[in-house]
Amino acid sequence: MASTQTPYRVFYGGGALFDEDGGPVRLWGITDGTSNTIMAVHAAEQVPWAEPRELKYSPDAPLPKFG
Repeated sequence: MASTQTPYRVFYGGGALFDEDGGPVRLWGITDGTSNTIMAVHAAEQVPWAEPRELKYSPDAPLPKFG
């Protein structure tokens, strides 16, 4: 039976590749360069495919656990 869970998540807000509202940042808005930018991560916590819960990013907060 196929899993309905996924560990693949993205960061949003606070300088991440996706804005606070979930919209993408334009290419020229990536100020530290695309080769220095993470698009998706393998998170420790899995979430339902149909109910994605992305990871809030803040430069001043610790990162979540990765898988």
